[in-house]
Amino acid sequence: MIMWNRGILTVTVLLASGVLANSKVHAEGPTPRDKSISLLLLESASRFGARAGRGSSLTQEARAFVSLTKIEGGADQFASLTESRNPAARLYGLCGLFRLRDARFGPASRLVAASSDEVATIDGCIASTIPVSKAMEGVADGKASSIFLSICRSFPPPKGHRRR
Repeated sequence: MIMWNRGILTVTVLLASGVLANSKVHAEGPTPRDKSISLLLLESASRFGARAGRGSSLTQEARAFVSLTKIEGGADQFASLTESRNPAARLYGLCGLFRLRDARFGPASRLVAASSDEVATIDGCIASTIPVSKAMEGVADGKASSIFLSICRSFPPPKGHRRR
């Protein structure tokens, strides 16, 4: 019986050490695989929003967004999203540029605001579908309030940045 318990203990210790080793890799930051998964998730997003449901939990897209803000070259990834055919992806890209305070935000916001597409948005329990131009109203003119900015500001801030 003691041998059996030692065997279980050994297996448990080995499994735990493997889990800890894997967590150390992820603690250093997103891997290239994480980066591609995050980008793919954002490119295929069907809605724009950081929090959903009663508890206002972070969406999968918001977690992918946060991981892209943590990597070197994340701003370039967000800039590429602003050129996507997917309207939600364009807004995620634009939001990333805004949150990272990237100089490409201004020109990209004018292009995105000119879109005639509609986008599904989610903000807590409130879901709606609106024209991208309405979500972006006033952003290109420097106004501090819009549907886009309200949702974009609800994402967790990038590491080392204060809320904007």
